Amino acid sequence: MTCTLAGIRSWHGPFAFFVSTDPDRDDARGRLRTTTRPGEAVRQKGSSMSLDLTELARTGRVLEEARSLLETDRARLEEQYGPSPYGDIAAGSPDQTLRGITDMSRSVSDALEKIALAAGYSALGFDHRADRALRLARMTPVSIPSGADRMARPLGEATVRALEMIRDLGLFPAETGIAIDVALAAPQATYPPADWDAYAREKRWRSEHR
Repeated sequence: MTCTLAGIRSWHGPFAFFVSTDPDRDDARGRLRTTTRPGEAVRQKGSSMSLDLTELARTGRVLEEARSLLETDRARLEEQYGPSPYGDIAAGSPDQTLRGITDMSRSVSDALEKIALAAGYSALGFDHRADRALRLARMTPVSIPSGADRMARPLGEATVRALEMIRDLGLFPAETGIAIDVALAAPQATYPPADWDAYAREKRWRSEHR
Protein backbone atom coordinates (compact mmCIF):
# COMPACT_ATOMS: atom_id res chain seq x y z
CA MET A 1 0.00 0.00 0.00
CA THR A 2 1.34 3.42 -0.87
CA CYS A 3 0.46 6.73 0.73
CA THR A 4 1.66 10.24 -0.07
CA LEU A 5 1.52 13.44 1.91
CA ALA A 6 -0.19 14.99 -1.09
CA GLY A 7 -3.19 12.93 -0.09
CA ILE A 8 -3.69 14.73 3.22
CA ARG A 9 -6.55 17.09 3.81
CA SER A 10 -8.44 18.41 6.86
CA TRP A 11 -11.60 17.00 8.45
CA HIS A 12 -11.97 18.68 11.84
CA GLY A 13 -8.72 17.06 12.98
CA PRO A 14 -5.46 17.76 11.16
CA PHE A 15 -5.29 14.73 8.89
CA ALA A 16 -7.36 12.68 6.47
CA PHE A 17 -5.78 10.23 4.07
CA PHE A 18 -6.32 9.18 0.49
CA VAL A 19 -4.40 6.01 -0.29
CA SER A 20 -3.54 5.24 -3.90
CA THR A 21 -5.05 2.10 -5.44
CA ASP A 22 -3.04 -1.11 -5.49
CA PRO A 23 -3.64 -4.87 -6.03
CA ASP A 24 -4.82 -5.35 -2.46
CA ARG A 25 -7.91 -3.21 -2.99
CA ASP A 26 -11.26 -4.84 -3.60
CA ASP A 27 -13.54 -2.35 -5.34
CA ALA A 28 -13.69 0.58 -7.72
CA ARG A 29 -13.39 3.09 -4.90
CA GLY A 30 -10.11 1.57 -3.76
CA ARG A 31 -11.18 0.31 -0.36
CA LEU A 32 -8.85 -2.10 1.38
CA ARG A 33 -9.73 -5.74 1.86
CA THR A 34 -9.89 -6.01 5.62
CA THR A 35 -11.43 -8.04 8.41
CA THR A 36 -11.08 -5.15 10.81
CA ARG A 37 -13.82 -5.00 13.39
CA PRO A 38 -15.46 -1.56 13.71
CA GLY A 39 -13.22 1.05 15.29
CA GLU A 40 -10.05 -1.06 15.23
CA ALA A 41 -7.12 0.03 13.06
CA VAL A 42 -5.16 -3.15 12.34
CA ARG A 43 -1.73 -3.55 10.81
CA GLN A 44 -1.76 -4.38 7.11
CA LYS A 45 0.43 -7.32 6.00
CA GLY A 46 3.03 -6.42 3.45
CA SER A 47 2.44 -2.70 3.89
CA SER A 48 4.96 0.04 4.55
CA MET A 49 2.35 1.66 6.78
CA SER A 50 1.74 0.11 10.21
CA LEU A 51 -1.89 1.12 10.62
CA ASP A 52 -4.87 0.78 8.34
CA LEU A 53 -5.34 4.39 7.24
CA THR A 54 -8.63 3.60 5.55
CA GLU A 55 -10.06 2.35 8.84
CA LEU A 56 -8.64 5.29 10.76
CA ALA A 57 -10.25 7.69 8.30
CA ARG A 58 -13.60 5.91 8.61
CA THR A 59 -13.37 6.01 12.40
CA GLY A 60 -12.55 9.71 12.27
CA ARG A 61 -15.54 10.45 10.06
CA VAL A 62 -17.89 8.64 12.44
CA LEU A 63 -16.49 10.52 15.43
CA GLU A 64 -16.83 13.83 13.59
CA GLU A 65 -20.46 13.09 12.73
CA ALA A 66 -21.18 12.17 16.36
CA ARG A 67 -19.48 15.36 17.56
CA SER A 68 -21.51 17.42 15.09
CA LEU A 69 -24.75 15.83 16.33
CA LEU A 70 -23.86 16.62 19.94
CA GLU A 71 -23.02 20.19 19.02
CA THR A 72 -26.36 20.51 17.24
CA ASP A 73 -28.19 19.43 20.39
CA ARG A 74 -25.99 21.66 22.55
CA ALA A 75 -26.96 24.68 20.46
CA ARG A 76 -30.65 23.71 20.75
CA LEU A 77 -30.37 23.38 24.54
CA GLU A 78 -28.54 26.70 24.86
CA GLU A 79 -31.37 28.34 22.95
CA GLN A 80 -33.89 26.64 25.24
CA TYR A 81 -32.15 27.30 28.56
CA GLY A 82 -29.83 30.19 27.81
CA PRO A 83 -26.04 29.78 27.50
CA SER A 84 -25.33 29.91 31.26
CA PRO A 85 -28.25 28.51 33.30
CA TYR A 86 -26.27 28.30 36.53
CA GLY A 87 -27.75 27.79 39.99
CA ASP A 88 -29.53 24.43 40.11
CA ILE A 89 -27.04 21.55 40.27
CA ALA A 90 -29.62 18.77 40.59
CA ALA A 91 -29.53 15.91 38.09
CA GLY A 92 -31.44 16.86 34.95
CA SER A 93 -31.36 20.60 35.67
CA PRO A 94 -30.55 23.00 32.82
CA ASP A 95 -27.10 23.51 34.35
CA GLN A 96 -26.31 19.80 34.46
CA THR A 97 -27.90 19.10 31.08
CA LEU A 98 -25.72 21.65 29.30
CA ARG A 99 -22.65 20.53 31.22
CA GLY A 100 -23.30 16.91 30.26
CA ILE A 101 -23.66 17.48 26.53
CA THR A 102 -20.69 19.86 26.46
CA ASP A 103 -18.51 17.31 28.23
CA MET A 104 -19.56 14.54 25.83
CA SER A 105 -18.79 16.69 22.78
CA ARG A 106 -15.37 17.48 24.22
CA SER A 107 -14.63 13.79 24.83
CA VAL A 108 -15.50 12.93 21.22
CA SER A 109 -13.28 15.76 19.98
CA ASP A 110 -10.39 14.47 22.11
CA ALA A 111 -10.74 10.97 20.66
CA LEU A 112 -10.93 12.37 17.13
CA GLU A 113 -7.74 14.37 17.60
CA LYS A 114 -5.90 11.25 18.78
CA ILE A 115 -7.17 9.25 15.78
CA ALA A 116 -5.90 12.02 13.52
CA LEU A 117 -2.52 11.95 15.26
CA ALA A 118 -2.33 8.17 14.86
CA ALA A 119 -3.03 8.50 11.13
CA GLY A 120 -0.55 11.32 10.70
CA TYR A 121 2.26 9.60 12.59
CA SER A 122 1.63 6.38 10.67
CA ALA A 123 1.81 8.18 7.32
CA LEU A 124 5.14 9.68 8.35
CA GLY A 125 6.48 6.29 9.42
CA PHE A 126 6.53 7.11 13.15
CA ASP A 127 5.02 3.76 14.09
CA HIS A 128 5.70 3.94 17.83
CA ARG A 129 3.99 7.32 18.12
CA ALA A 130 1.10 6.14 15.94
CA ASP A 131 0.51 3.11 18.17
CA ARG A 132 0.57 5.28 21.29
CA ALA A 133 -1.90 7.79 19.84
CA LEU A 134 -4.26 4.96 18.87
CA ARG A 135 -4.04 3.39 22.33
CA LEU A 136 -4.93 6.74 23.88
CA ALA A 137 -7.84 7.18 21.47
CA ARG A 138 -9.25 3.77 22.48
CA MET A 139 -9.17 4.45 26.23
CA THR A 140 -12.48 4.78 28.11
CA PRO A 141 -13.73 8.32 27.38
CA VAL A 142 -14.03 10.54 30.42
CA SER A 143 -17.55 11.83 29.76
CA ILE A 144 -19.21 9.19 27.58
CA PRO A 145 -21.81 8.34 28.56
CA SER A 146 -21.51 9.93 32.01
CA GLY A 147 -22.42 13.28 30.46
CA ALA A 148 -25.78 11.81 29.44
CA ASP A 149 -26.36 10.74 33.06
CA ARG A 150 -26.54 14.46 33.92
CA MET A 151 -29.07 15.32 31.23
CA ALA A 152 -32.83 15.80 31.44
CA ARG A 153 -35.04 13.23 29.73
CA PRO A 154 -36.08 12.70 27.08
CA LEU A 155 -32.67 13.05 25.45
CA GLY A 156 -32.66 14.87 22.15
CA GLU A 157 -32.77 12.80 18.98
CA ALA A 158 -29.33 14.06 17.94
CA THR A 159 -27.82 13.06 21.29
CA VAL A 160 -29.37 9.59 21.11
CA ARG A 161 -28.09 9.11 17.57
CA ALA A 162 -24.59 10.27 18.52
CA LEU A 163 -24.42 7.84 21.44
CA GLU A 164 -25.65 4.98 19.27
CA MET A 165 -22.99 5.75 16.66
CA ILE A 166 -20.26 5.82 19.30
CA ARG A 167 -21.49 2.53 20.77
CA ASP A 168 -21.67 0.81 17.37
CA LEU A 169 -18.26 2.12 16.27
CA GLY A 170 -16.52 -0.23 18.72
CA LEU A 171 -13.59 2.13 19.27
CA PHE A 172 -13.84 2.20 23.05
CA PRO A 173 -13.82 -0.68 25.58
CA ALA A 174 -16.90 -2.91 25.67
CA GLU A 175 -17.89 -1.46 29.06
CA THR A 176 -18.48 1.89 27.36
CA GLY A 177 -21.06 0.35 25.03
CA ILE A 178 -22.85 -1.26 27.98
CA ALA A 179 -22.85 2.04 29.87
CA ILE A 180 -24.29 3.81 26.83
CA ASP A 181 -27.17 1.31 26.68
CA VAL A 182 -27.85 1.90 30.39
CA ALA A 183 -27.81 5.68 29.93
CA LEU A 184 -30.14 5.50 26.93
CA ALA A 185 -32.60 3.33 28.86
CA ALA A 186 -32.61 5.50 31.99
CA PRO A 187 -35.97 7.25 32.44
CA GLN A 188 -34.38 10.24 34.15
CA ALA A 189 -31.04 11.84 34.91
CA THR A 190 -29.01 10.00 37.54
CA TYR A 191 -26.06 12.31 38.25
CA PRO A 192 -25.30 14.02 40.57
CA PRO A 193 -27.15 11.57 42.84
CA ALA A 194 -29.47 12.82 45.56
CA ASP A 195 -28.15 10.08 47.86
CA TRP A 196 -24.39 9.61 47.50
CA ASP A 197 -24.29 6.59 49.84
CA ALA A 198 -26.90 4.75 47.77
CA TYR A 199 -25.07 5.73 44.60
CA ALA A 200 -21.80 4.28 45.95
CA ARG A 201 -23.54 1.05 46.97
CA GLU A 202 -25.07 0.67 43.51
CA LYS A 203 -21.69 1.21 41.82
CA ARG A 204 -20.10 -1.44 44.03
CA TRP A 205 -22.93 -3.88 43.28
CA ARG A 206 -22.57 -3.33 39.53
CA SER A 207 -18.81 -3.83 39.63
CA GLU A 208 -19.23 -7.08 41.56
CA HIS A 209 -21.93 -8.48 39.24
CA ARG A 210 -20.46 -7.72 35.80
